[in-house]
Amino acid sequence: MQDDTREREILRDDLVVGWEYREKSAYAVAYDIVNRKIIWPLVDFSIYLSDERMLDPKSVEANILAVASYRRFLAAESRLDAARVKKGLGCFDFEESTDDLIRRFRDAENERVRKKINSNNDKYAAQRSVNEKLVYIYLFLKWWESKSSSRFMGSSALPVTSTLRDSVPESKIGRRRWGGDVYSKYPLLNRHTGRNSKQSRGYAATEKDRKTLNTFFLKNCTEYTAIRNILIMDIANELGWRRETINSLRCEQFSDERQNEMTHRGLACVPEDQKNGYRDSFYISPSLSAKIISFIRDVRHRLIQEMNWKISSEWGRVFISARDGKPLTDKAVSKIFSQAFASAGAPRRAGIKSFRNKFTNDQLRKETIARREQGLDTSTTSISAAVSMDLGHRSLESIKSYADANLTRIASRKRNP
Repeated sequence: MQDDTREREILRDDLVVGWEYREKSAYAVAYDIVNRKIIWPLVDFSIYLSDERMLDPKSVEANILAVASYRRFLAAESRLDAARVKKGLGCFDFEESTDDLIRRFRDAENERVRKKINSNNDKYAAQRSVNEKLVYIYLFLKWWESKSSSRFMGSSALPVTSTLRDSVPESKIGRRRWGGDVYSKYPLLNRHTGRNSKQSRGYAATEKDRKTLNTFFLKNCTEYTAIRNILIMDIANELGWRRETINSLRCEQFSDERQNEMTHRGLACVPEDQKNGYRDSFYISPSLSAKIISFIRDVRHRLIQEMNWKISSEWGRVFISARDGKPLTDKAVSKIFSQAFASAGAPRRAGIKSFRNKFTNDQLRKETIARREQGLDTSTTSISAAVSMDLGHRSLESIKSYADANLTRIASRKRNP
């Protein structure tokens, strides 16, 4: 058993996925290093998702990388199948998929993801992550079946059991849909993963955390990285933006021309990277705008000059790496704040998103108190509707659980002052 696990790990890099980006599309180039050939199903699927389904690049990447992990598993299983090796057969083709293969992939992936450094050994978090991959894999297999000559998905009489229709609705591609018939469409999803409770919970940072992290960055980072990290934290704390949204800010959005458009509410800004490709506009307060502008023109500018980088100090992404001047990656942002929270003794899985949770709770509390003072409707639906716009949500259900918990806390404090 140990040998099998070791061989699977060794073979995890036998498939490399590269990317070609054009405007708002992403196209994959998947290459099998062992057999020296392009994996055309993955390439064609990325074209289908980009050109026909018009998915944003991140959704395309998520779909393709999930299927690529399944393809790596199939390659490893092929080499561990003595009968298959004896016959000189290569990797399992996608149309050779079976419920058993998908189940074994799921179990192996559950364990692999759980043991990742940043997973905190959280079994249920790992299973939720794997469920996302499984949905993408089922959707890919159904698409691939429609392109191949063999039928392998459908009733229990077929190798892969699923009630997915031949034509998958556009809204289901790349989206997290968990309707009542989800387990008939994706029978091998991990069950009882605590997903609903997870959605309504998550560590919310406190003012004490913010001050602690501020001190941590100043003591443990260079001048540039400390100021950069603190600014990212201030944006997350004041606006409640997601990691990707904060990291997509560009210097051009804070030019002299743009500053002339600032009002008493602040500077209107449309971040490039928003969930589901939204193009919502948000106001950045005058004080926070001033911090960002000062960072661009002072700290960021000085770093570029000192390092003699051939990049513009007035153009491009606001947040860049102190190592090479390239745009800071979203994963780097997560790592920075996960380590900072860990050093501060915060609960596991605390990170940059904790400030979004803090912002949500703060806004819900302010909205609730303001409505009570004015004699307005304080139902969960009304409060959620008011706050959801600040969070960039389209669905009230996204924050309803936060609103319910917020009303409970306020009621509790009123009973026990």
